[in-house]
Amino acid sequence: GEVEAQDWSTGGDSGVEQQIALVVWADDSASSKRALQAAVLVVAALDHADLALAGHRLINLTWRSSRLARDAQTNLASVTLRFRAVTETL
Repeated sequence: GEVEAQDWSTGGDSGVEQQIALVVWADDSASSKRALQAAVLVVAALDHADLALAGHRLINLTWRSSRLARDAQTNLASVTLRFRAVTETL
């Protein structure tokens, strides 16, 4: 998916706020349910996760929204997950 980043620096710390979109695709055209089930697992793994990042410190990672859609050409279902992450440079 897409990523949008903005300066989130405070005082003497250099930081970035990122809006992140991850897209989960179903493996066949009849499976919106599978895409939604996979999306639930991704959210469970990432929402408020304490991830180690090289050269950065993760302040927070938060799930914001989910959107189910179907591709007009392939008829495959997808779920777009939106997260907000804030990081500081070490």
